[in-house]
Amino acid sequence: MKYRLFICTFLIIVCSQTIYANNYKERRDIINNILSDDSSRSNNKTIPSRKTLKKNTTNKNTNIIQTTTGADQVLLKTGINFYHNGMYNAALEKMKELKKKHSKSPFIDNANTWIGKILIKQYKYKDAITILSKIKPNSGAYPEALYTIALANEYQRNIINSISQYKQVSSQFPQHELADNALLKSGKLLLQINKGAQALEAAITIIKRYRDRENIDDAYFLLANIFEHDQHLKDLETARKVYKAFIKKAADGSSYFSRSPLLRRVKFNLKKLERTYFRFE
Repeated sequence: MKYRLFICTFLIIVCSQTIYANNYKERRDIINNILSDDSSRSNNKTIPSRKTLKKNTTNKNTNIIQTTTGADQVLLKTGINFYHNGMYNAALEKMKELKKKHSKSPFIDNANTWIGKILIKQYKYKDAITILSKIKPNSGAYPEALYTIALANEYQRNIINSISQYKQVSSQFPQHELADNALLKSGKLLLQINKGAQALEAAITIIKRYRDRENIDDAYFLLANIFEHDQHLKDLETARKVYKAFIKKAADGSSYFSRSPLLRRVKFNLKKLERTYFRFE
């Protein structure tokens, strides 16, 4: 009996190590491709940029807009403008007016999504989650509602729920304009709770699939931070290489890197890293 138990334990350990080795090699190959800039020549299919998605969404929504009276759409747009100008109470009133006067409007779920966002700005996180949870999975507004629920949970420090919901957005709706945001958010939170391997997967996925979106610089920064700080994946030489790759892309005129607000931090982190660990080279 003990012999069988020993054999089973041994096999489990061997299989686990084999899987880990294969995953490690796969990740290392991907990172080497990223650092050698081969990712731009890979066969990985990238997701369209946010600008392209918005254009396609506008075309799809034309029929919906034509079926409305126009008054509900005006209320929605006015409320959104109030929101972007920091007039949250006024924005909330417009969304409530839309729901009251146009109960059959196709924009009801959109209004609820914006109400959720407004409530978050007013620090009413539980109320935001309640209103957003009314939006059903078959609604076009559902991905954004789910993302906003994750945001509310993040602000409440319900980190596990927040990560789960961000992952749900990115996995179920990879074409959505918030998919890369959700991956980035989950990656940062995973690094905070010492889940570096999962954070690494999020960063790599953004670089492979969403390199035409503005979060690409954040993904490189996250990648470097993982190798600089994670207790299991710490690899200062790789972190250094990623920081250098970021700076090179900025110097080469890559727009998301040359105009990145992270560029100064990247240069500072690289200088600090080299001064601390590589000064005798």
